[in-house]
Amino acid sequence: MIATMTRMRSLMVLALAALLLTCMAALLPQAAYAQEDAALNGEDVVHIHLHDSDNVVHPSHIRLELYEVASGSWYEGELHLLSDFPESATHHNVDDVAAHSPETAADLEVWVKRDHPVEPLAVVESDANGDVVFDHLEDGVYLVCQQNKDGDSNGKHYDVEVMPFLIEEPMMNEEGELLFDYDCDPKIEVHVLGEDSMDVSVEKHWIDSNNQAGLRPNSIQVALLCNGEAYDMVTLDASMNWCYTWSGLASDQEWSVQEVNVPKGYTAKVTRENNTFILTNTVQPDEEQNPPDEGDGKPGKKGGNNTPSQKSGKGSSGWAGHLPQTGDGLELGMLVAAAGVSFCVLALATVARSKRRAKRSE
Repeated sequence: MIATMTRMRSLMVLALAALLLTCMAALLPQAAYAQEDAALNGEDVVHIHLHDSDNVVHPSHIRLELYEVASGSWYEGELHLLSDFPESATHHNVDDVAAHSPETAADLEVWVKRDHPVEPLAVVESDANGDVVFDHLEDGVYLVCQQNKDGDSNGKHYDVEVMPFLIEEPMMNEEGELLFDYDCDPKIEVHVLGEDSMDVSVEKHWIDSNNQAGLRPNSIQVALLCNGEAYDMVTLDASMNWCYTWSGLASDQEWSVQEVNVPKGYTAKVTRENNTFILTNTVQPDEEQNPPDEGDGKPGKKGGNNTPSQKSGKGSSGWAGHLPQTGDGLELGMLVAAAGVSFCVLALATVARSKRRAKRSE
């Protein structure tokens, strides 16, 4: 009896051990893929911290732009360049992008801002701690570059330059672990601006009858130039009243602005009033936008028929519609000639029939 109870206890212990192992085996994959599940639920987050090399200056008001360069996962062999970043034009393939080199990032920044303007996926401004967060990212590689250079920290104004860089979601650390939520500290340079700084403003004016032709774009890009070289870029739209001000610029430099791409159908003009630049876009005349085809027959236009139109014959005199038109005399002569020929043929046929009847009667 005792032996039987001992065997039963042993069986129960084995059964419990097997159950425990089964539960552990079921939980291990869940733990391994917990981060991936979080990613699928839109929890992919990259925290970017802007600070100088001494970790003293944490500039706020720096806007960072996010561009998706490639989609998919390089670790799974499914990373593909997006159509806006063709290898034939950017001269960078998937491996270059996945390597996250500063040189590749710098080339791609020139591509999206000058050679082939691309709308950023997102634009986020740094907070009081110099932090920027990009979340709900899908798997892929992203380019991050700055939109403006004027920032504040510790009550001082700074000229901030953020070197363009590439981030990936997910990111693999040195231990080979995939991270879906991680921190990033890009390289930046900061220069404090003295009291002799100045502000430069830009205003966009439209002369287009309140967009009657429907040609006005939703937004435009304006570049700030320092001594003729590109310094910063801003996007203007109606929500900003088509104006913007750069603050804390060095007063010993020459500043100007330039519209990046003049909208189709408009002419552009730049004027200056003190430190405010006014960009005026004037819609082109309709004749310049849609020139008529040569010889379209429309009165009074180039290539048209300017001769007076003929009367229809419904006028009060009652005879205008019977005026001979060009070529009417020739047509009348041909008609008379045809009638004469027909008469001669009919006469000859009648004479011949009469002769045949006379012979029969003989």
